[in-house]
Amino acid sequence: MKLWKSILTLTRNKKEDIFWRNPDVYLAAIILNNEREQVCGIIKNDLALLERIPKPETGFFYKDVVRVNGPTGTQMFRDDEIDEYEVIELHKASNIPTFTFKAIIPDTRDYFKFLDWFKDYNQKVEFPWSSADNNTEWRKGRCTAENLEQAKKILTKFAKQKKDRQVKDINEWDYYLKLKK
Repeated sequence: MKLWKSILTLTRNKKEDIFWRNPDVYLAAIILNNEREQVCGIIKNDLALLERIPKPETGFFYKDVVRVNGPTGTQMFRDDEIDEYEVIELHKASNIPTFTFKAIIPDTRDYFKFLDWFKDYNQKVEFPWSSADNNTEWRKGRCTAENLEQAKKILTKFAKQKKDRQVKDINEWDYYLKLKK
């Protein structure tokens, strides 16, 4: 029975991968709420796959599939104009937990090492890049991980590789929802 469930899950995941291989729109701004919080995503058949880590306050997660309406407008993304789509409802939750943190990464070259560090763990991180060398400001980032312990492990291991790197305030995604109550 367990083998059969594994086969069904594998088949379902493969079908989903094939579905998203050829989207109708390869890059779109997905508007998540009335405050116009947004992430980039791909669109197929009025569904959007969230390709970036949303702010925890939105209630959405990385790789969620949402039903969208649009295009409802356009905006600039680098040098290109892209369409905006508004979320109607959550279609399929990814259940990939989001964690927030604050970090100091002074060396601009370490930013790309940071992204690769998370890829090595099959996870994703989003952290504001700074062109200033020796940037010692605390900046807020978001990452995915299997659980809080893994998020702490990945972040602290990266920070400990150089003495000028620091990380603090690693919180689960619902930390901000609890603050609103």
